Amino acid sequence: MQSWGLCLKQRRAQALLILFILLQLPQYYIPGEAAVTGEGRMYALIMYDGRTQCQPHLTIWKKSQTKEELPLVPPWLLTRTSCDPLIFLRLTEKVCAWSKDDPEVLQVDLNIPIRYQRQEEWHSLVAVTDVCKKPLTYSNFFPNFWINKLEL
Repeated sequence: MQSWGLCLKQRRAQALLILFILLQLPQYYIPGEAAVTGEGRMYALIMYDGRTQCQPHLTIWKKSQTKEELPLVPPWLLTRTSCDPLIFLRLTEKVCAWSKDDPEVLQVDLNIPIRYQRQEEWHSLVAVTDVCKKPLTYSNFFPNFWINKLEL
């Protein structure tokens, strides 16, 4: 027990402890439920498992007046990240890079309907039209305007 006391008397240890505590705060001051939106929990000690289900997909609109639904369901997602908007933003960026060379593609829309397991009603976590032409960024410490602030 004395070794902890000695450790915390060092300035570096105190600074690291304060930094660690500060990294826990964003999930509490960003609006919405962190377990659902994923915002603010990147560096948090407790990354709540929201036990959510989502159906992320892109809608690709073509010049021929048709649309193609592209599900975004990579097999490597874990429970904790299965509905994280940041992952789907990055996947969408890859599709946008591919689609900019396709003259048939007019626009790409990103949609992430979400719900808690055992709930019937779906809610829109993300709904961005023409996502490839919008400069979407992600902040780990502040709210992201393109993520709906849900409390399920």
